[in-house]
Amino acid sequence: MKPLKDLSSRELSIKVIKEIENGRALQETLDHYLNKNKLNSSDKALATNLVYGYFRLKNRLLFVLKNRIRQFKKLPNRFLHPMCLAVYEILYLDRIPDYATVNFYVEYIKKNVDKKLVGLSNGVLRNICREKNSYLHKDFYKNNTKNEIEFFEVYYSIPQKILELLLNQYTIKQARCFLEKSIDRPYIGIRINKKLVEAVKLIENLELEKKYILKHETRIYGFDQFEDVDKLEQRGILSKKSFESQIILQQIKCFVKEPIWDICAGIGGKLTYFLEEDICDIWASDVDFKKLIYLKKELLRLKLKEILVFLADGTKNFPLKKAPNTIILDVPCTGFGVLSRRPDIKYRFNEKRLKDLLQIQKRLLENSIEFLPAGGILVYITCTWNKMENGDMIEGILGKYDYLNLLKEIDFDFCSKYREFFYCAVLKKQ
Repeated sequence: MKPLKDLSSRELSIKVIKEIENGRALQETLDHYLNKNKLNSSDKALATNLVYGYFRLKNRLLFVLKNRIRQFKKLPNRFLHPMCLAVYEILYLDRIPDYATVNFYVEYIKKNVDKKLVGLSNGVLRNICREKNSYLHKDFYKNNTKNEIEFFEVYYSIPQKILELLLNQYTIKQARCFLEKSIDRPYIGIRINKKLVEAVKLIENLELEKKYILKHETRIYGFDQFEDVDKLEQRGILSKKSFESQIILQQIKCFVKEPIWDICAGIGGKLTYFLEEDICDIWASDVDFKKLIYLKKELLRLKLKEILVFLADGTKNFPLKKAPNTIILDVPCTGFGVLSRRPDIKYRFNEKRLKDLLQIQKRLLENSIEFLPAGGILVYITCTWNKMENGDMIEGILGKYDYLNLLKEIDFDFCSKYREFFYCAVLKKQ
């Protein structure tokens, strides 16, 4: 991607959406454009809100436009992208005056899309402004869809294939609870680095102000908003992590035995938790070299000890001669449990992708089981609700290897207070 300069937050959002719909990952693409453009903090926040809002509610936004435009199917994405963002602003960003939204996007379409579509865009957006109250209520979508399934697809912006999978595995009530949370913003989860003396004062302030929504133990908190979080993170005092994922790590801490090999380490979200807990004999590997570079930077940021970090593919022959006592597998998965944080992935899902992931997960499990010594611990983690990747996968492994015991299984409740959902199984090799 070429560096771009002098883009407004809205222009940047339109470019980012185009890149993502061409196959790039949301957060990586958004970060690239934000870093290359001179935007102030409020403009960065607007761009982030627009991009995430678009992907969380894409089907709903398109449905509103489809309801207003007869020749909808003939319109190109270069017109629909700015129009969807305009609808999102009108319906959900109350601080921006409607006239400012309409004026910007009509002018954008005039300059960058097609002058012939100016009249259409202006008329449609002004009509949506006049009737916005109806578009803000579920009744509009219920009354204009054929059945409950189509309503779910539109209102919760969930692709049909994923919805079918969800309804085949869970009740309507459970599905509705999940879908509501999938279009909501995830909590800002923070994990305080108790290795630093500054952490004590931060915890004292948090407990004094009581602004957090969620709390787990003494150093994991969840917020809707948290000022100065980026500055505190840069100083290594805390890390922004999914609140729900950190609860998983706390629950498995009593089972792990050193040395630990984190095979799918990524950027180190799991192993840095353990290092902060003084569990220090850890090895880290991943198939992505860039993630391992970032992992090493994370160790420096958090002022943690150096560990063994190496490139490895856990689906192939293991490069180590010595076996660890614990293997952690945070496996590649469909990510259905974190759609609020990664809404773009739901539009890229297909059956081939699921089949490939199931094969990868199975190979990772089998290789790890065979490599572990007797008495070794295997921790299997996903960020999906798909039972084929969770309980069904573990059940199949337990059936194949009769010398494995299931020590703990951590599942989730869609109707709980949480907005993201993780699965974990702890196995022991006899």
